[in-house]
Amino acid sequence: GCFPWEESTHDDRDYCKYKKWFDIEAEKDKTRGVKWRDEEDIDHYSIMEQNQKENPPPSQFKGLSPLVMTLLKELLHPEPQHRGSPEEILSYLGGPWLMKTAKEEWRRAEEAEKEARTIRETGGVEKEMLREGRGER
Repeated sequence: GCFPWEESTHDDRDYCKYKKWFDIEAEKDKTRGVKWRDEEDIDHYSIMEQNQKENPPPSQFKGLSPLVMTLLKELLHPEPQHRGSPEEILSYLGGPWLMKTAKEEWRRAEEAEKEARTIRETGGVEKEMLREGRGER
């Protein structure tokens, strides 16, 4: 692989696009942590879609998932002293790296969570078995 720009200078158009995107994301990350911390029922898929619309990643990163973009933000931080180490890549293994895969995984996870919540709220399998034992349906 190689860097998605020639030089990390203000003369390089591709780097400038990345830096602009990075700065907007960094600002959103500051407010996002406070705003979402107490919210229990978050629709992660919708948030991901909204973020992509509000601040689409630079064209050289098109098609990459938010997971990979988070990793790249750490590894390609404009200030070298704030960059993550290459070992951090290990914590991102196993997750979806492409946007298409990420959308499908989040959709499945949200469906599973909704189903689990429904089971918890309705008393779950135990209640169903109890009703069946009494001949109810």
